[in-house]
Amino acid sequence: VYRILRQQAIKVPKTFVVRSTAPLKGELFRSIWTTYHTPLLVRPIKRHQEFPSRIVKMFTELESVIRDYHEKGIDVHVLTYRVKLPVTSLAVLPNFRGEEVYTPLWVDVFPENESLPQAESQMRPHLQAPDYRKEHIKGLAVKVYKAIGSKSPICIDFINHNNEQVVVNVDLAPSLNKEGRFMKSLATTGVDIGQYIHNCINNDLKE
Repeated sequence: VYRILRQQAIKVPKTFVVRSTAPLKGELFRSIWTTYHTPLLVRPIKRHQEFPSRIVKMFTELESVIRDYHEKGIDVHVLTYRVKLPVTSLAVLPNFRGEEVYTPLWVDVFPENESLPQAESQMRPHLQAPDYRKEHIKGLAVKVYKAIGSKSPICIDFINHNNEQVVVNVDLAPSLNKEGRFMKSLATTGVDIGQYIHNCINNDLKE
C-alpha cells in the first residue's frame, strides 16, 4: 500500500523492509539504527494477530525483535513512529448519501504511556472541525481510496507531521466493533452499521 500511495504523491512514512526470506546481516541493524530516529515501529507487512506491531527504543531490542519476526517467517516494516502524537482515523464509505466516496468525520485516538493506539485508548470524534480542514481530509481520503482501487469500506489512519497529513495505515478490512475507530467515525454520520449495510443493499437492488 505504501508503494502505491507514494506513486500517487501521497505522504507515507519512510520505511525499511526486512524480508523473512533474506539472510539477516549484522550491518543491517546498525544501518536501520543510524538512519531512522527512535522510537521505531516494527510491524508485520501483513496484519498478524498473534505477532502484533512493537515499539523499539533500544538498539539491542531492535535486533532481538527483528530476529524474532524473521525466525517466524514474517516480513516486517521498520519506521520512525511518533508515539505521543494522536492518530486521526477516518472511515471511508463507497456509494453513500449520493456520493461515490463518502467520508464522515474522523476520530482522534490518543495512545497512552508512549504505546501504540489500543482498543481502550482514549478516542474523541472531531465534531467541531472547521470546513477547510474537513475538505482537506476528505480530499486526501478520496485520493487514497481511489489510489488503492478499493470498492468496499476502509479505515485510514493519519498522523500530522510538519503540518502535513501522513498516511500511516490503510485498513482494508476494518473491525466492526462498536468501540473501534471505523465504527466511531461511522457513528458521526448518525447511522449504525446495520443501517449502512441496509443502504448498501438498497443501492445494489437499484442497479
